[in-house]
Amino acid sequence: MFLNNKYKRWYYQIVTRARRRGVLEGYFEKHHVIPRSMGGKNYFWNMVYLTYREHYIVHWLLTKMTEGSKKRKMIFALIQMTLTTTVEKRKGIIPSRWFDKSRNLRVNIMKGNKYGVGVISANKGKKASPELRAKLSASHKGKVLPKDQIEKIKIGQQKAYAKRRESACGNADWYKCAYCKKWDNPANLIIERRPYLNVYHKLCSINYHKPAWVAKGIRSSNNSYRARFKGKHLGSFSSVEDAKLAYENAVQNYFIELHSVKSE
Repeated sequence: MFLNNKYKRWYYQIVTRARRRGVLEGYFEKHHVIPRSMGGKNYFWNMVYLTYREHYIVHWLLTKMTEGSKKRKMIFALIQMTLTTTVEKRKGIIPSRWFDKSRNLRVNIMKGNKYGVGVISANKGKKASPELRAKLSASHKGKVLPKDQIEKIKIGQQKAYAKRRESACGNADWYKCAYCKKWDNPANLIIERRPYLNVYHKLCSINYHKPAWVAKGIRSSNNSYRARFKGKHLGSFSSVEDAKLAYENAVQNYFIELHSVKSE
């Protein structure tokens, strides 16, 4: 399980001293001698009480006495030792060299990783229990991100969307109409950002939302064609094409006026 080297000897020296010492006074942390990701259980003989300094050192030693996928897991466990935590006793006592050492390990382990994240096989495919989900949900309630962090997230999203648009149509500033699915300049589009982003051509929206009864506005009588829209007589025409054109213009003007009233 572990490599036979000096780091393993140092590791068990700290563990043996902790067992002889018993429970500490003040702040202490529990440590699994055989990590849970390597098959360790919550048995009393697999648990020791360590100070935070000792806890960090033994996790650092674990990265030196393992190899392969086990070493990867131990590196990610070491990273967790230096992250911001809700435990008050840990805050402000992480030396900069510890953080720098853990950060360098993280950079090296992430090199060549296809997805940029570490997937720990011990948790892969496992479903969280309802109790754990409720606990995680309660821990995140009431948390508000700083404004500068929110702005950074927005800027990152905008850059990502612009990159996608550029790869799709060759122009990072253009948008795609929701109805005709064609890319166009924002000056020719209507862009609505509330409650969600909706981009479309005005004429495309009018044509899409025409009711089903609009085709009934043309009548033929005595070699002439009459067009009516919403009870209004539009005139008599000699050809059906002219009647259809007049009818379509009336419908278009009606929906343009209706849309402008709603937007105001």
